[in-house]
Amino acid sequence: MLAAGTTLLVAGCDGGPNLPGGGGPKGKGASQPPTPTVDPAVVAAVTTIAGHLNQLSARYAATTRRYPALATKLAVATKNHATQLAKLKAIASSVTPTTAKVPVIPATQAAAITDLAGREQALAIAHATTAASLSGEPARLIGSIAAAESQLALWLGQLAAPPKKKAQR
Repeated sequence: MLAAGTTLLVAGCDGGPNLPGGGGPKGKGASQPPTPTVDPAVVAAVTTIAGHLNQLSARYAATTRRYPALATKLAVATKNHATQLAKLKAIASSVTPTTAKVPVIPATQAAAITDLAGREQALAIAHATTAASLSGEPARLIGSIAAAESQLALWLGQLAAPPKKKAQR
């Protein structure tokens, strides 16, 4: 089930047909990658979101260093965020996200996963709000990022939850 959900997550949030790496038509008549914007509002939004993704990526890396058994499970999120950063840079090539500090990771594996889920959900809300304030390709990309973060938050929450025991009769 994890593999199917992972594939859906990565494939389902590809940024749309008109963005780099999107699922749109190829060949003659296909849309070209977007021309990077210089719109100050878009550059500011993209720079902020890139910083958020860098911080989140640093947290995933620190979590997998502390809990190596999670590395395989969290790899999809790490890859997803790297792809998102690349797409953000295609929209606003001047983006230079801040370097993230190595965060303190919770003392238990379940708490670390729950922490990641909460951060993904908080960013999903913030990024959806940002997407709603923009238009065109930047809005679609940021909305797609927010959707992926929401999916990751749900998946991480399920991963952190202990398996339910079947009721005995």
